[in-house]
Amino acid sequence: MRGVDIRRLVRDERADLAAFLATLTPQQWQAPTLCTRWRVRDVAAHIISYDDLGARALLAVATWARFRPGRINDTALTQYDRHTPSNCWRC
Repeated sequence: MRGVDIRRLVRDERADLAAFLATLTPQQWQAPTLCTRWRVRDVAAHIISYDDLGARALLAVATWARFRPGRINDTALTQYDRHTPSNCWRC
């Protein structure tokens, strides 16, 4: 039996997500979600935000946020504020 290429599956999933996000209107991008205080853009950023963080960078974010879980996530997501559906990162 042939092994599964996890990296390919992740790339394909990211491409599907990017394609979907690119269809959102600005209003949909800013719409609230079932997660209190989170917009669609925040959820999308959360999905990919930790991919770029190694252990050292995650520790730096946690330190900056004073090790408070809610602040850690908010701090990590601030770098994604400028993104829109049309420039949806590097998916």
